[in-house]
Amino acid sequence: MSSEALGDVLLFNQAYEDAAFLGGAVGYELYRNSLFSVELEAGTGALIGDSNGPQVWGALYGRWNSFPWNDTVKTSIALSTGVNYTFKRMQFEVDNAAPDQNRKLLHYFSPEVTFALPDHPDTELVFRVHHRSAVFGLFNCSRCGSDTPTVGLRHRF
Repeated sequence: MSSEALGDVLLFNQAYEDAAFLGGAVGYELYRNSLFSVELEAGTGALIGDSNGPQVWGALYGRWNSFPWNDTVKTSIALSTGVNYTFKRMQFEVDNAAPDQNRKLLHYFSPEVTFALPDHPDTELVFRVHHRSAVFGLFNCSRCGSDTPTVGLRHRF
């Protein structure tokens, strides 16, 4: 988990807390054509370590599915918007927020990229950043939030 800007996390230019994230989610595909899809997701997870606590999120994803190399490695990229609620104020976020401005409910933005074998397109390797933020003060908080890069497996039924 990191308090750096999302761009720094995506460029691997950040410092991390000593914590791990374990989570799971269920999703539903609302719409799909040959280029893109729209999906809903609900998830739950927990930080384990220096800053720990359970959290839940709900998000709407837009996913681009059309890449010229999909016959070699099936690839998709996705962006989401939603909300994330943590049941315990994470010390990491409390330490980095302005006094009395740490929020349990924040915006959830989660860019991700997935890879799958063409013979097994429903089993994907997922690289995702769980980004909790106040969206430039929209959630009445300055310097609130965190970024948690994750790697996982997804199976689509």
